[in-house]
Amino acid sequence: MYFLPVSTAAAASSSFPLLLPPPPPPSSSSSSSPPPPPYSSSSSTPPPPPLPPPPPSSSSSPPPPYSSSSTTPPLPPPPPPSSSSSSSSSIHFLIYLSFKYLFHPFFLSFFLSFFLSLSFFLSFFLSFFLSFFLLNSYFQFSFSSSIIYFLISIFRLSFILSFSDLIFLLFIYLLFFF
Repeated sequence: MYFLPVSTAAAASSSFPLLLPPPPPPSSSSSSSPPPPPYSSSSSTPPPPPLPPPPPSSSSSPPPPYSSSSTTPPLPPPPPPSSSSSSSSSIHFLIYLSFKYLFHPFFLSFFLSFFLSLSFFLSFFLSFFLSFFLLNSYFQFSFSSSIIYFLISIFRLSFILSFSDLIFLLFIYLLFFF
């Protein structure tokens, strides 16, 4: 092996000194002095651009106003409810209630019996008028024959009306309950 003499090694170490970082500045002057520049004046690279400030959070900031440079127009506000739509909805609701309660079996049977009874009484007075006045005047019926005719017409009409009343009520209950 080949070894250099001690004088030659010392001369080589003195010609190539070690590159050590510069010592840090003292702490007392670090607060008052500005920070060192990130690059030296002799370097050719430009300094990095400063970072932009962070945008504010979307929850706290209001939405940006509509700018004239954008192409899409803003959405129009919703139209207020018109009075015609509210009146039509109330009419529909009244129609629904009338159909719901007027076509109930109880109300249907009540109205049907009421109108049949009304027709019965109207026919009663009509038959009485016909039998007692018209027939007696035109055909010269006696009073007893007109009373008999009147009673026969009453019984016949009551039978027809009661039978039709029962048929209609039966039809309504079959329609709504089966």
